[in-house]
Amino acid sequence: MGSCLIEKMSHYTELTQKEENLIARLEDEKVHYKAGERIRAKGDGFEDLYVIYEGWTYVSSTLEDGLRSIFDVRLEGDFVGISELSFNHRLYDFHALTDVTVCPFPKRNLDDMFMASPKLRDVFFLILSREQAIAYERIMTLGRRTAMERVAHFILELSLRHEVKGSKPKYQFDFPLRQDHMADILGMSPVHVSRAMKKLKDNGYIDYNRRKMVIKQPEKLFTLTRWNPQFLLAPKQVNNYEHENVVFQVKKTPSKTDQ
Repeated sequence: MGSCLIEKMSHYTELTQKEENLIARLEDEKVHYKAGERIRAKGDGFEDLYVIYEGWTYVSSTLEDGLRSIFDVRLEGDFVGISELSFNHRLYDFHALTDVTVCPFPKRNLDDMFMASPKLRDVFFLILSREQAIAYERIMTLGRRTAMERVAHFILELSLRHEVKGSKPKYQFDFPLRQDHMADILGMSPVHVSRAMKKLKDNGYIDYNRRKMVIKQPEKLFTLTRWNPQFLLAPKQVNNYEHENVVFQVKKTPSKTDQ
Protein backbone atom coordinates (compact mmCIF):
# COMPACT_ATOMS: atom_id res chain seq x y z
CA MET A 1 0.00 0.00 0.00
CA GLY A 2 1.34 3.49 -0.91
CA SER A 3 1.21 6.69 1.06
CA CYS A 4 -2.35 7.67 1.97
CA LEU A 5 -1.20 11.16 2.89
CA ILE A 6 0.43 11.69 -0.50
CA GLU A 7 -2.80 10.56 -2.17
CA LYS A 8 -4.80 12.86 0.09
CA MET A 9 -2.65 15.91 -0.62
CA SER A 10 -2.58 15.08 -4.34
CA HIS A 11 -6.34 15.65 -4.21
CA TYR A 12 -5.55 19.37 -3.84
CA THR A 13 -2.38 19.96 -5.83
CA GLU A 14 0.30 18.35 -7.99
CA LEU A 15 3.24 17.24 -5.86
CA THR A 16 6.89 17.22 -6.82
CA GLN A 17 9.13 14.26 -5.94
CA LYS A 18 10.77 16.40 -3.26
CA GLU A 19 7.38 17.15 -1.71
CA GLU A 20 6.37 13.49 -1.85
CA ASN A 21 9.60 12.54 -0.07
CA LEU A 22 8.91 15.17 2.57
CA ILE A 23 5.40 13.83 3.17
CA ALA A 24 6.57 10.21 3.19
CA ARG A 25 8.84 11.01 6.13
CA LEU A 26 5.68 11.60 8.18
CA GLU A 27 4.68 7.98 7.57
CA ASP A 28 8.07 6.41 8.32
CA GLU A 29 6.92 4.90 11.62
CA LYS A 30 3.90 2.62 11.55
CA VAL A 31 2.12 1.32 14.65
CA HIS A 32 -0.56 -1.38 14.61
CA TYR A 33 -3.61 -1.64 16.88
CA LYS A 34 -6.32 -4.26 17.18
CA ALA A 35 -10.02 -3.46 16.74
CA GLY A 36 -11.43 -2.04 19.96
CA GLU A 37 -8.10 -0.82 21.36
CA ARG A 38 -7.87 2.70 22.72
CA ILE A 39 -4.95 4.33 20.95
CA ARG A 40 -4.88 7.45 23.11
CA ALA A 41 -7.03 8.63 26.03
CA LYS A 42 -8.43 12.00 26.98
CA GLY A 43 -5.94 13.64 29.34
CA ASP A 44 -2.85 11.98 27.87
CA GLY A 45 0.05 14.25 27.01
CA PHE A 46 -0.17 15.47 23.44
CA GLU A 47 3.03 15.30 21.44
CA ASP A 48 2.10 13.37 18.29
CA LEU A 49 -0.34 13.82 15.48
CA TYR A 50 -1.45 10.71 13.59
CA VAL A 51 -2.10 9.83 9.99
CA ILE A 52 -4.37 6.84 9.43
CA TYR A 53 -2.44 4.53 7.14
CA GLU A 54 -4.96 1.69 7.02
CA GLY A 55 -8.26 0.90 8.73
CA TRP A 56 -11.00 2.80 10.55
CA THR A 57 -10.71 4.76 13.80
CA TYR A 58 -12.95 7.15 15.70
CA VAL A 59 -12.60 10.12 18.03
CA SER A 60 -14.98 10.32 20.99
CA SER A 61 -15.68 11.59 24.48
CA THR A 62 -17.72 10.02 27.30
CA LEU A 63 -19.51 11.81 30.12
CA GLU A 64 -19.31 10.61 33.73
CA ASP A 65 -22.70 8.91 33.42
CA GLY A 66 -21.43 6.83 30.51
CA LEU A 67 -23.05 8.75 27.66
CA ARG A 68 -20.71 8.75 24.69
CA SER A 69 -20.50 11.02 21.69
CA ILE A 70 -18.46 10.08 18.62
CA PHE A 71 -17.30 13.21 16.85
CA ASP A 72 -16.05 11.55 13.71
CA VAL A 73 -14.67 8.42 12.13
CA ARG A 74 -11.18 8.79 10.69
CA LEU A 75 -10.31 6.93 7.51
CA GLU A 76 -7.18 6.20 5.49
CA GLY A 77 -5.20 9.38 4.89
CA ASP A 78 -6.99 11.38 7.60
CA PHE A 79 -5.19 13.28 10.33
CA VAL A 80 -6.06 12.76 13.99
CA GLY A 81 -5.30 15.46 16.55
CA ILE A 82 -5.55 18.62 14.47
CA SER A 83 -8.26 20.08 16.71
CA GLU A 84 -5.97 19.61 19.74
CA LEU A 85 -2.83 21.19 18.28
CA SER A 86 -2.82 24.16 20.67
CA PHE A 87 -3.19 21.99 23.79
CA ASN A 88 -0.63 20.07 25.83
CA HIS A 89 -3.06 17.26 26.68
CA ARG A 90 -5.56 15.32 24.61
CA LEU A 91 -9.15 16.48 24.77
CA TYR A 92 -10.70 13.30 23.32
CA ASP A 93 -10.35 9.53 23.22
CA PHE A 94 -8.96 7.94 20.07
CA HIS A 95 -10.02 4.33 19.33
CA ALA A 96 -9.37 1.69 16.70
CA LEU A 97 -12.68 0.68 15.15
CA THR A 98 -11.07 -2.05 13.02
CA ASP A 99 -7.53 -3.39 13.03
CA VAL A 100 -5.58 -0.29 12.06
CA THR A 101 -2.15 0.97 11.17
CA VAL A 102 -1.40 4.55 12.17
CA CYS A 103 1.61 6.76 11.57
CA PRO A 104 2.49 8.99 14.54
CA PHE A 105 4.67 12.03 14.00
CA PRO A 106 5.64 14.83 16.41
CA LYS A 107 3.47 17.89 15.98
CA ARG A 108 6.63 20.01 16.08
CA ASN A 109 7.56 18.43 12.72
CA LEU A 110 4.80 20.44 11.10
CA ASP A 111 7.01 23.53 11.42
CA ASP A 112 9.77 21.80 9.45
CA MET A 113 7.33 20.75 6.75
CA PHE A 114 5.80 24.21 6.48
CA MET A 115 9.21 25.91 6.24
CA ALA A 116 10.44 23.42 3.64
CA SER A 117 7.33 23.77 1.47
CA PRO A 118 4.89 26.71 1.66
CA LYS A 119 2.72 24.79 -0.81
CA LEU A 120 2.31 21.88 1.62
CA ARG A 121 1.52 24.40 4.34
CA ASP A 122 -1.30 25.78 2.21
CA VAL A 123 -2.59 22.30 1.43
CA PHE A 124 -2.62 21.49 5.14
CA PHE A 125 -4.85 24.49 5.79
CA LEU A 126 -7.12 23.53 2.91
CA ILE A 127 -7.54 20.14 4.58
CA LEU A 128 -8.38 21.96 7.83
CA SER A 129 -10.99 23.99 5.95
CA ARG A 130 -12.54 20.83 4.49
CA GLU A 131 -12.73 19.23 7.93
CA GLN A 132 -14.37 22.37 9.32
CA ALA A 133 -16.98 22.07 6.58
CA ILE A 134 -17.62 18.46 7.61
CA ALA A 135 -18.11 19.57 11.22
CA TYR A 136 -20.53 22.35 10.26
CA GLU A 137 -22.52 20.04 8.01
CA ARG A 138 -22.73 17.51 10.85
CA ILE A 139 -24.20 20.23 13.08
CA MET A 140 -26.79 20.95 10.41
CA THR A 141 -27.58 17.24 10.23
CA LEU A 142 -28.00 16.90 13.99
CA GLY A 143 -30.17 19.99 14.28
CA ARG A 144 -32.31 20.00 11.19
CA ARG A 145 -32.48 16.63 9.42
CA THR A 146 -34.86 13.78 10.17
CA ALA A 147 -33.61 10.42 11.45
CA MET A 148 -33.62 8.85 7.99
CA GLU A 149 -31.98 11.95 6.48
CA ARG A 150 -29.25 11.89 9.14
CA VAL A 151 -28.33 8.29 8.40
CA ALA A 152 -28.50 8.79 4.62
CA HIS A 153 -26.40 11.96 4.73
CA PHE A 154 -23.70 10.28 6.82
CA ILE A 155 -23.54 7.31 4.45
CA LEU A 156 -23.16 9.66 1.47
CA GLU A 157 -20.44 11.58 3.31
CA LEU A 158 -18.51 8.35 3.91
CA SER A 159 -18.86 7.41 0.25
CA LEU A 160 -17.13 10.64 -0.76
CA ARG A 161 -14.47 10.53 1.96
CA HIS A 162 -13.69 6.84 1.54
CA GLU A 163 -12.17 7.31 -1.89
CA VAL A 164 -8.85 8.90 -0.90
CA LYS A 165 -8.01 10.12 -4.38
CA GLY A 166 -11.45 11.69 -4.63
CA SER A 167 -11.84 10.99 -8.34
CA LYS A 168 -15.40 9.84 -7.80
CA PRO A 169 -17.67 8.77 -4.95
CA LYS A 170 -17.22 5.20 -3.85
CA TYR A 171 -20.70 3.70 -3.79
CA GLN A 172 -19.58 0.31 -2.45
CA PHE A 173 -17.24 0.23 0.52
CA ASP A 174 -16.40 -1.51 3.78
CA PHE A 175 -18.79 -0.55 6.56
CA PRO A 176 -17.65 -1.79 10.00
CA LEU A 177 -19.83 0.64 11.98
CA ARG A 178 -22.32 -0.90 14.40
CA GLN A 179 -25.67 0.70 15.14
CA ASP A 180 -24.40 1.99 18.49
CA HIS A 181 -21.54 3.77 16.69
CA MET A 182 -24.00 5.34 14.26
CA ALA A 183 -26.24 6.35 17.14
CA ASP A 184 -23.39 8.09 18.98
CA ILE A 185 -22.30 9.89 15.81
CA LEU A 186 -25.77 11.08 14.83
CA GLY A 187 -27.34 11.78 18.24
CA MET A 188 -29.91 9.00 17.93
CA SER A 189 -30.77 5.78 19.71
CA PRO A 190 -29.66 2.47 18.18
CA VAL A 191 -33.35 1.61 17.69
CA HIS A 192 -33.92 4.74 15.59
CA VAL A 193 -30.77 4.03 13.59
CA SER A 194 -32.03 0.50 12.90
CA ARG A 195 -35.41 1.81 11.74
CA ALA A 196 -33.83 4.43 9.48
CA MET A 197 -31.44 1.90 7.92
CA LYS A 198 -34.34 -0.50 7.30
CA LYS A 199 -36.38 2.22 5.58
CA LEU A 200 -33.46 3.14 3.35
CA LYS A 201 -32.96 -0.51 2.45
CA ASP A 202 -36.67 -1.21 1.92
CA ASN A 203 -36.91 1.82 -0.40
CA GLY A 204 -34.03 0.49 -2.48
CA TYR A 205 -31.63 3.32 -1.68
CA ILE A 206 -28.97 1.13 -0.08
CA ASP A 207 -28.05 -2.45 0.66
CA TYR A 208 -25.81 -3.46 3.52
CA ASN A 209 -24.65 -6.17 5.84
CA ARG A 210 -22.30 -6.20 8.81
CA ARG A 211 -19.23 -5.43 6.70
CA LYS A 212 -20.30 -3.86 3.42
CA MET A 213 -22.34 -0.83 2.31
CA VAL A 214 -23.74 -0.44 -1.21
CA ILE A 215 -25.43 2.78 -2.30
CA LYS A 216 -27.85 1.69 -5.01
CA GLN A 217 -29.57 5.00 -5.79
CA PRO A 218 -27.15 7.83 -4.94
CA GLU A 219 -29.05 10.54 -6.80
CA LYS A 220 -32.20 9.81 -4.81
CA LEU A 221 -30.17 9.95 -1.59
CA PHE A 222 -28.74 13.33 -2.59
CA THR A 223 -32.30 14.57 -3.07
CA LEU A 224 -33.57 12.98 0.15
CA THR A 225 -30.83 14.56 2.28
CA ARG A 226 -31.01 17.99 0.58
CA TRP A 227 -27.30 17.61 -0.07
CA ASN A 228 -25.25 20.80 -0.24
CA PRO A 229 -23.72 20.70 -3.76
CA GLN A 230 -20.61 22.59 -2.57
CA PHE A 231 -19.83 19.97 0.07
CA LEU A 232 -17.10 17.33 -0.44
CA LEU A 233 -17.11 17.42 -4.20
CA ALA A 234 -14.81 15.22 -6.23
CA PRO A 235 -12.14 17.22 -8.10
CA LYS A 236 -13.11 16.02 -11.57
CA GLN A 237 -16.58 17.47 -11.10
CA VAL A 238 -15.53 21.01 -10.26
CA ASN A 239 -13.69 24.02 -11.59
CA ASN A 240 -10.28 25.01 -10.29
CA TYR A 241 -9.49 27.99 -8.15
CA GLU A 242 -5.78 28.75 -7.74
CA HIS A 243 -4.20 30.20 -4.62
CA GLU A 244 -0.39 30.38 -4.52
CA ASN A 245 0.26 27.22 -6.55
CA VAL A 246 -2.42 25.28 -4.65
CA VAL A 247 -5.41 24.10 -6.61
CA PHE A 248 -8.61 24.10 -4.61
CA GLN A 249 -11.80 22.89 -6.22
CA VAL A 250 -14.89 25.07 -6.16
CA LYS A 251 -18.02 24.06 -8.02
CA LYS A 252 -19.68 26.65 -10.21
CA THR A 253 -23.42 26.87 -9.58
CA PRO A 254 -25.22 27.60 -12.87
CA SER A 255 -27.18 30.82 -12.91
CA LYS A 256 -30.60 31.05 -14.54
CA THR A 257 -29.02 32.63 -17.60
CA ASP A 258 -26.66 29.64 -17.94
CA GLN A 259 -29.50 27.12 -17.97
